[in-house]
Amino acid sequence: MEATDGKTTVVDHNDYNLTIYEAVQKLMNKEKIIAVEFPDYSKEELYDVYPAPVVLDWKDYEGMSEHHLFEELRSYEQYGEYL
Repeated sequence: MEATDGKTTVVDHNDYNLTIYEAVQKLMNKEKIIAVEFPDYSKEELYDVYPAPVVLDWKDYEGMSEHHLFEELRSYEQYGEYL
């Protein structure tokens, strides 16, 4: 992901190549994933528009059904493998 305001360019080298379904399966298989929430375009500064990626740990979702986990992950826009 790359974002610029003409003066500053921000580059995130993570590969967000997972679908939400793959992200759910990884968490259910006791793996961590990295996720990014939707951008907030109401912010004036570029660095505030794109939220920082967060690491989602499977332990926080342990015991949830697949449907409930899917609903929890809908607040994120992109998902990637946590290496």
